[in-house]
Amino acid sequence: MDLAPVFAENRRITASPAAMAERVRELASVVAEDYGGDASRIWSEAKDGADLRKRIASLPGFGEMKISRSARCSRSNSASRPRRSSRRRIRRSVT
Repeated sequence: MDLAPVFAENRRITASPAAMAERVRELASVVAEDYGGDASRIWSEAKDGADLRKRIASLPGFGEMKISRSARCSRSNSASRPRRSSRRRIRRSVT
């Protein structure tokens, strides 16, 4: 399936639809091949933080900045309670 026309429909998505389509195709191929098409396995089957970073680093288009951001998001989403700094910001915005 050629995704370039889909990305070209809305230029707010990307300024380069053909390049974005190729990156998405490469990423989908790795997810299909390595994780049986289930992207959630990247996170759910990671043994620890180091393994998660390794898994994300193996994905095409994921450099150090995206890896760090993804790992932070994963940690914050898995916590049952917001971090202290988040609670402070929430409290300040309410008062």
